Amino acid sequence: MPRLLIVVIDAPFFVTHRLPLAVAAKKDGFNVHVTAPIDPASPRGDEAARATIEAQGLTFHTLPLKRSSLNPLKELRVVWAIRRLIKSFRPHVLHCVGTKPVIYGGLLTRLFGGPTPVFAVTGLGTVFMGRGKRHRLRQRLMRAGFLNAFRAPHCQIIFQNPEDEEVFFDSGVLKDGHYHMLGGVGADLEKFHPRLRAERKAPDHTLTIMLAARLIEAKGVRLFVEAARRLKTKHPELRFVLLGHSDPESPTDIGREEIESWQRDGIVDWRGHVDDMPTAMAEADIFCLPSHYREGVPKVLLEAAAMGLPVVTTDMPGCRDVVTHEETGLVVPPRDEGALTQALERLISDAPFRERASSAARLRAEQEFSEAHFVAKSLEIYRQAARDAGATL
Repeated sequence: MPRLLIVVIDAPFFVTHRLPLAVAAKKDGFNVHVTAPIDPASPRGDEAARATIEAQGLTFHTLPLKRSSLNPLKELRVVWAIRRLIKSFRPHVLHCVGTKPVIYGGLLTRLFGGPTPVFAVTGLGTVFMGRGKRHRLRQRLMRAGFLNAFRAPHCQIIFQNPEDEEVFFDSGVLKDGHYHMLGGVGADLEKFHPRLRAERKAPDHTLTIMLAARLIEAKGVRLFVEAARRLKTKHPELRFVLLGHSDPESPTDIGREEIESWQRDGIVDWRGHVDDMPTAMAEADIFCLPSHYREGVPKVLLEAAAMGLPVVTTDMPGCRDVVTHEETGLVVPPRDEGALTQALERLISDAPFRERASSAARLRAEQEFSEAHFVAKSLEIYRQAARDAGATL
C-alpha cells in the first residue's frame, strides 16, 4: 500500500481545500497521514478541523508550526518534526502545501532523500508584492528556499495560476521539470448549485452582497465596508453580509473590535465563521472579493461561480483567473474604492446583467472549476510520485 504524508500550514484550510483529495486518495489505496499545527485558542476552529480529519479515517499529527514565526530555532523544530514523521511513517509521497511546508519538505528530501515530493504553491501572498528592503530580503530567502526544493529528485510541482509560475521562471527558480497548472482546488458542483439560491428566495427578499474571507486588510475587507457605507446612503435597503474571522497571525489582521463596530453601525451583517458555505451563499445575489493579495486561486470565488453568483473582484493573480470581465462579473483595479463601488452599483442596478452573469458563471464552473476534475488530476500526480518512489499500486 503506498503511503502519503500531507504537510499543510493550517488544519481548517486543509479541511476546506484538501480534505476531498485526501479522502479520494485513501479510497484509491493510499495510507494517508496529515500533519498541521493545532492552536486550541484559534478562531479558525483548529480542534474541530482535527476531529473532521480523523473522522474520515485519516491519521493526524500535530505540527509545531506557526505561520507568522521568523524565529530560526522554532523553525528548526518544525523541520525536525517533519523529519521525525518521515522517518517513522516512511511515506512514498510527501505532499507539501504552502510556502513553509514546500521549503522545509524540499530541504529534507534534498538532504536525506526518501519520499517523492509533491509541492503545491498556493499563492505568494504579500511578500512578493513589497518593495522595501525587508520585503526584498524575504523574497530572496523564499526564492532560495523554493530553488532548493524544486531541485529535489522526481519532484512534482503544482501551480494554481500562471502568474506564480511566471515569477519562478523569470527568476530562474523553475526550470524544466514536472510541473502542473491545476487552476485551484475546484468546487463541489452539487453542493454549490444555483437551485439553492432559488429555493431560499422569499417574496420579500432583500438584495444581498456578500464577502467571505479571512478578515484581513489584504483581502480588501475595509474596501468592501467603505463601498457598503457609500452604497447604503443611496440604497438603504441593501444588505451587506460579511463572513469570516479575524486572523491574528496575519500582519494585516483586522481586530474584532473594529469588525463589531461595523456591525453596530449597521453597515454590515457580520456572521463570523461559517461551516455551511452552500447555505450561507444561497442568501447572496452578488459576491465580492476585492483582494489586493497574491492569491493562488481563491476557492470561495470558485464556489461563488458554482452557485451562479455574479462576482466583483480585483485584477490580481488568482482572482482574474476566475472572473471574466463583463461576462461572469466585473474586475476592478486593486485598492480602488471608487471603482469597486461603481462596479457593485452596476450589478445592483442592472438586474438583466446580473442574470446573464449568473448563468455564465455557472456554465464556466461546470466547464473549468469542478472539484472532481481537481481530485482526478491530483490523484494522477500522486500515483506517478508513488511509482517514482518504488511503491506498488
